[in-house]
Amino acid sequence: MNSLYGYYNGENIIPVNLITPISKSGNNYEITVKSIDYNYNKTRYIFNEPYKLIIRKKKGNDVPFWYCAEDESLGINVMEESLEEAIKSFYSDIDFVWNRYANAKNETLGKRAIMLKNNINKLIKEAKSYDA
Repeated sequence: MNSLYGYYNGENIIPVNLITPISKSGNNYEITVKSIDYNYNKTRYIFNEPYKLIIRKKKGNDVPFWYCAEDESLGINVMEESLEEAIKSFYSDIDFVWNRYANAKNETLGKRAIMLKNNINKLIKEAKSYDA
């Protein structure tokens, strides 16, 4: 890990200047993104409008702190031991929801899944594959 906010395993996950503490205590972070690069499957997800991801730092019992990110409309709820891991897990969940629901036929989905499909399609304008 090169930097607390900008890099994870030498890989840039989000520019440092886009992560801002919401309060002076530094327990909540806000990240505004227009797109995300999910390097695992080399896909860039471009949002229809800037997305505000809130990550909350919560005291843990088995670890000092958990970093939690959630988006109820997408069924995403991640909890990790570091800010970097929470961001990466969120990216992974966006990728999963997109690949599972975005292009699925409504007749193959249940009511909740159709809602997830509609929500992910409202959020993401385009998914582009790229080479490393």
